[in-house]
Amino acid sequence: MTFKESIRACLHDKFFTFRGRASCSEFWYFNLFTFLVFLFIAIFFGTWASKSFIGLIFEIQNDMFVLRAFGTIICVSLFLPSVAVTIRRFHDRGLSYWWYFGAGLAAAVIGVSGIVILIGSLFVTVPAGEHFVNKFGADPTRPEGPDNLYEYIAADPSVEMTQLMSVMGLALTKRGMAVVGCLVLVAIAISYALWVFNKPLRYDSITYDDGTVEYRLIDGGKDITRGNADDQHWVLRFPKGLRVESFEEMILRTRKRDLLPINGRSGYNISLDFMIRLPDFTDVTGEYPSLKDDTLKVDLRYQYKEYGSGSYQKRGNSFSSRHDQNTNLECRKDKEILPGLFQLREPTEAEHQLIREEYGSEARRFFTDGCRLDDPKDKKYSVYDVSEGPSGMGNCRRYKASSEWGDCSFRFWLPQNRMAVYHFSEEYLTQIHVIHTYVVDLLTEATDREKSINMPAWDIKK
Repeated sequence: MTFKESIRACLHDKFFTFRGRASCSEFWYFNLFTFLVFLFIAIFFGTWASKSFIGLIFEIQNDMFVLRAFGTIICVSLFLPSVAVTIRRFHDRGLSYWWYFGAGLAAAVIGVSGIVILIGSLFVTVPAGEHFVNKFGADPTRPEGPDNLYEYIAADPSVEMTQLMSVMGLALTKRGMAVVGCLVLVAIAISYALWVFNKPLRYDSITYDDGTVEYRLIDGGKDITRGNADDQHWVLRFPKGLRVESFEEMILRTRKRDLLPINGRSGYNISLDFMIRLPDFTDVTGEYPSLKDDTLKVDLRYQYKEYGSGSYQKRGNSFSSRHDQNTNLECRKDKEILPGLFQLREPTEAEHQLIREEYGSEARRFFTDGCRLDDPKDKKYSVYDVSEGPSGMGNCRRYKASSEWGDCSFRFWLPQNRMAVYHFSEEYLTQIHVIHTYVVDLLTEATDREKSINMPAWDIKK
């Protein structure tokens, strides 16, 4: 079969045909045709999944949706005849379509065996088919050929050895693919068993008779793996009336279940948030609200975060190191809004030069991150406690020019070696110390010391 005849057979005569047999030339000529078509589409058209090569090279801003849609339609339309000719090629070698789908399933489930599946598929599709009538039909290259192998050998004894070797090789291929199929089933069974016996570690909230609600945040410890003896469990029992929501409860409320983990020992009990009405710190009532001008939202995360030495450390990841980097290296103190609250500014060129002289090549990281105060609507701040130690940092941004106040987001270090993020209106920026003190007292009172595991020692009010 010629190249042109192969294209006509696959796209016109046998577009939906899964029965019968396909010769070696029909199969490979059509695969060559599809490869050339896909290459042309990738270069000039593109698809919904990716831009064309020409568009990427010349950075064409127009996404050319019509061409990409056309390219996608062509790719999708070639899928069915490609599957059909492959199944017919399997038939030509005496294999049913189940072997084709079994190979695809094995490649999908056992990724490491993809090369093995590829070699097996080539072993099936490259050699010539059976030169006699098999259960799928007559030989496409010799329609009037023998009815079985024995008649074929009797008619031409010179091909006896090669044909027998072909049959033996195909038999071995069948057995090999059967073994691969069994391995796939075993892998599926093992994966299911591991999922059943290694379900994600999860603790749901508990509501007690007095109206208090218990939540738990879990850190994997030094090995970053949950379910071990070094896990840190921070158990909090919040008072009645306080609006609290965990990450899992937020997912269920917003119906974004795709964000939930399906295996492993991570993903659950990673964060929670609660809301308080400002300025008098009263409870937020009603349905779980969005952030409003008079609402303080506090986000708690599970990760352990040490305080540090109080200043920048080259290889440190502590809170105080990051605070000092943000305040005295990337930015500079501009003015003191109130005791312990400093507004930041961009460093001058002279201050940049001093950083280069002191830190050398490492100074580039400070300039890369930068203070990022190019937009006049942005303001950055650093917060210090009464002993002049770093305690928090954040920014306020006015998203609408007509708004009187911007939205503020501040990160504070907690005595429990955790981080809390405060979201509130810029109107209450001058109460930042009061807000932080209130949150620390609330979390200290809510912490259940008896149920918490491996948490650092801190002063808890009785």
